[in-house]
Amino acid sequence: MSKWKYSFGVLLTTMLTTSVIAVKPVMTIDFDDGFDGRTEVGKVKATAVGNPKLVPGKFGKALESGPDTGYLEFPASGALNGKEGSVEMWIKRVGWKPDDNEFHVFFETLGGKGWLVLYKFCSGSRVFMLSGQSHAGPHNMGVYTTGYNHRDTYARHKSPQKWGDDWAHFVGTWSEDGNMVYMNGIPGKLFPRKEFYVKGRIEPGPVFRIGDEPWPVIPRTSSSLIDGVKIYDRALTPKEVAECYNKAVYNGKIPLSEKTVQINYSGDVAKKQLMVDVFTGSADPDENPTVVQGAIVPAKSQISDSDWRQFAYKSGSADGVLPLPSKAGKYDIAVRIKTQDKIFDMRREVEIPDFSWYGNKLGLEHKVLEPWTPLMVDGTAVKCWGREYSFGNSALPEQIISKGKELLASPVIIDAKINGTPVKWVTQNIKKISADEVAAEFMGELIGQAGNHKIKLQTKITIEYDGFMLIDIIADNPEVFSAFSLDIPVRLERALYHHRYSTLRSGVAGNVPAGQGVVDKSDFMPFTWLGDNDRGLFWCCETDQFWPNGENNNAFEEVRDGNTVSMRFNLLKSGQKFGKDWKYEFALQATPVKPLPKNWRKFRFTMWEKNHMRDWPGGNVGLFNWGANGIGSKFGYPESEDPPALKEQIKITQARNYKLLPYLNVSCQPTFCSEWPFFGDKWRMGYLDLDPVCIDRRQGYAAVSTNNKEYRDFVTWKLDQYRRAMDLDGEYHDNTFPYLSNRPETGCGYVRNGERRPSFTIFSTRALLRRNRAAMQAFKKDYFVFAHMSSKVWIPLLAYEDAMVDGEHFRGRIKDNYPELLPMDMFRAEYMGRQWGLIPVMLLELSPENTKKIEPTRGIVTMCMLCLLYTSPSP
Repeated sequence: MSKWKYSFGVLLTTMLTTSVIAVKPVMTIDFDDGFDGRTEVGKVKATAVGNPKLVPGKFGKALESGPDTGYLEFPASGALNGKEGSVEMWIKRVGWKPDDNEFHVFFETLGGKGWLVLYKFCSGSRVFMLSGQSHAGPHNMGVYTTGYNHRDTYARHKSPQKWGDDWAHFVGTWSEDGNMVYMNGIPGKLFPRKEFYVKGRIEPGPVFRIGDEPWPVIPRTSSSLIDGVKIYDRALTPKEVAECYNKAVYNGKIPLSEKTVQINYSGDVAKKQLMVDVFTGSADPDENPTVVQGAIVPAKSQISDSDWRQFAYKSGSADGVLPLPSKAGKYDIAVRIKTQDKIFDMRREVEIPDFSWYGNKLGLEHKVLEPWTPLMVDGTAVKCWGREYSFGNSALPEQIISKGKELLASPVIIDAKINGTPVKWVTQNIKKISADEVAAEFMGELIGQAGNHKIKLQTKITIEYDGFMLIDIIADNPEVFSAFSLDIPVRLERALYHHRYSTLRSGVAGNVPAGQGVVDKSDFMPFTWLGDNDRGLFWCCETDQFWPNGENNNAFEEVRDGNTVSMRFNLLKSGQKFGKDWKYEFALQATPVKPLPKNWRKFRFTMWEKNHMRDWPGGNVGLFNWGANGIGSKFGYPESEDPPALKEQIKITQARNYKLLPYLNVSCQPTFCSEWPFFGDKWRMGYLDLDPVCIDRRQGYAAVSTNNKEYRDFVTWKLDQYRRAMDLDGEYHDNTFPYLSNRPETGCGYVRNGERRPSFTIFSTRALLRRNRAAMQAFKKDYFVFAHMSSKVWIPLLAYEDAMVDGEHFRGRIKDNYPELLPMDMFRAEYMGRQWGLIPVMLLELSPENTKKIEPTRGIVTMCMLCLLYTSPSP
């Protein structure tokens, strides 16, 4: 992991009581003595491509570079660290504007499997720091938007600062935490941004290029001046970047001012404390403080002598603890810095949220929610709505029945070897530990023999009233295994289609491939499903931590053998070993998970715009987006911007028999929310949405960890407060799927071979959605929840929603013919509702010109009718 740790603030910082030590670059290219760079051991020879020029620069000489001049290439060995690093440079534009539709590539690695690039994008005024294990992606991209907004759809709101006509200081960083771009000492985001989790370090290649390359997509003739290039072998912290910028701008004489001093804070609700950090911006030693004090008072109020608390100061940073106010509201954190000859005062406004939610038990009642029926246990057979799980005397399921049809061709099988000898399972048994109408718990045992080796496995199985079955397998001596696979054999007639997770723009969905033997395979993925038009079996697992074979492309296999299609999970292959702490945890759930609502086909979904509904005959469910009409929620935060106006609109729609659903999200929260300084570091997963609307560009829409109990308590309570205050009839949940993270603060991830790898939050996200449904039903029995989840049907989570909307991932890909990208087998496997138990809704993503034509819409409607007409009666 990177050494960074973040707290919310004007800029983020980690170093509280230690000084900001001037970080040393591994290579410097200042152009004062020519093109060559230098390191501690000597010069690094530059190779000129084209005819780059030296001209007067920011500090001395600068590189003039562009397609009409040329570029410089340097050896990367010893300079670039693929795991983490930074590139710093000063850039002056020559003949172009930040929002011109052109690429400007300032730094790029060449010739390697991996890729590092600092560049200005061809659309809008965004500057990206990109990293990836391959040129094809996936890529992590830190972003900075510079304020030239009229062509930049990602900057409809306040940017950190404009990119003027003079020199600008840029730093791009990459690390396991994500990527960042800084301009003039200010980060484009308050946190590193991470879209994907690369497996291992990046291999950047033998060469990196410095210049202003256009890339061949869009030719141009403009150029840039580049000066003060520095390469670092780690990701600079925000303080270090600010120090680099300040020292250059102030020529080593950094003053105490509001431009250089930063006040940052975090909070601890349990201890009722605010932790405050003050960074002087590496002010000149002549202005080093003799005393630093802090106070917190109501906004704009006077400060008495008793309010001040002494802070500890050391070489550029001070930190202290202030009492957490008991009442919610707006406050000022005040800082007083005394030097030998002056007093510097500064305030930062903060908002203390309402913490009455802390530790609440809302929605945690032990009960069966509607529309499910109580669990029924008869010996080792368990019945829930529409399904049955039976074990006989087996430690794993013998048979699973859904909608009256058997799913399994034979019992679930463990195929294992010890020193190459197959294990023969001699005896096995299972017994009930506890059971009520909500859940049942069983313990099983398998005794096996392989030559002279005896092995014992234990299974712990919990089945809940919605048919979700969590299974743990534990071995008494797991290190002796030389091979280990789990086979779930599904009857051929039940295994027409498959649907599973993919990191691509759409999940894998469609017909099970034809043929015998292994017909499909994959490395570790968190879920897969086999089924027919009306039922199926869903498997999921949060992590490949106990799956040594997880990185190989045969970790999962679909195997057709006669009248069986098996899900085969190859956990261990020859040459691999389980550790002493090995425990394999996974879950199964037969589908559909619940009955479709009565008259579900009569639901008509429309949009709420300009304070009225679109005219749509029979419409009865209306959706409104964040910030809608100035009275919706701020980017999904469960709070209206204008509660009286929203409540009035809800009354109007209720009179028309509409359910009005606001845009909300349980998997993400905006970083501007007042709870973030107190919990953000534990909540933050790493992913940040590129387009936070109506807020400072440095903020983001952040994926949050549902593993965190405090987050579950907060969002359950906050949603309930919102629905009751507004008298809502339902909610629209965006991003209804679990995220993955490797941040230990989130309870996710593990270490393998020195690299921290990610894991998913499947089970905790499911628990949160179940808790939220309980709170909703306590408010209104007919409360309606509409979930967006394009391309990935995480059914154990979606079970607690009423409808699912799919198809957004086709945006920009569909022209006028849906079947080109969405064939009939894919539609049946993923987009129908009856095999899942949710109302299916599809987003139409035709290109703008084709939405006005009859034929493209008629084509997709015809396809939907053909798929949906072939149906059996709903139970």
